[in-house]
Amino acid sequence: MENLSLHSKAGKAKAIGTLIAISGAMTTSFYKGPTIKYPTKFILYEGEGASSFQKTGHNQGLSILLALGSCLSSSTASIIQV
Repeated sequence: MENLSLHSKAGKAKAIGTLIAISGAMTTSFYKGPTIKYPTKFILYEGEGASSFQKTGHNQGLSILLALGSCLSSSTASIIQV
């Protein structure tokens, strides 16, 4: 595992980059923007499963955890590679 030296420019850049990546992922996860409406011609299946696709907020907690996990794992992999 690499030691993170906050006294060097490279160490500061890595720490700041990691914080920016995590804050960007959290902002994207928590931001509740307008719902994107898809044209009806692109819905391939209009049966029972189609209604579950259009529900919003169904797994919001899980999506936040997955987004944070993805961000942390990619940040960790980036730190380990360098």
